[in-house]
Amino acid sequence: EESGTVIRTDCPKDLGGDADSFSPTDLMTTSLPACILTTMGLVANRDSVSLAGSKYSVTKEMSQSPRRIGKISIEFELPKNSEILDYL
Repeated sequence: EESGTVIRTDCPKDLGGDADSFSPTDLMTTSLPACILTTMGLVANRDSVSLAGSKYSVTKEMSQSPRRIGKISIEFELPKNSEILDYL
């Protein structure tokens, strides 16, 4: 079922955009760890393991000529409980 959510994107100023919204590369970079953590949550929920409090941070490095994502770095922070440690 569709959520009805509208996501607006814009280019950075140096590419002629207003930079008043997420760039497509911002969305791509954040969607990768969000997908990973969502999938982990589905499996953990199925197995009655709590991932409450899990977080991630992500950074991207752009390359030039042609301009593209050069590197994506992701760090996950999972709750420190014995249930998670036993599960992993």
